[in-house]
Amino acid sequence: QEIVEVCLSGGSGFGSAYERPLAAIARDLAEGYITAEAAARDYGVVVGPDRKLDLAQSEKRREPGTAAE
Repeated sequence: QEIVEVCLSGGSGFGSAYERPLAAIARDLAEGYITAEAAARDYGVVVGPDRKLDLAQSEKRREPGTAAE
């Protein structure tokens, strides 16, 4: 009997990336799991010059009907 284990990195998640909680994105950014560029591109958030999530601007940008949608 043989056992094969396959380990894949990352995950595609479920649902829209724009529905991911901002606190979770901020944590991923702070812990280096995502870059500021990826956070802005994939999650529609605003990252300040300090490389931290701008919560107020991110909420505004992610509102339905905005360019980030």
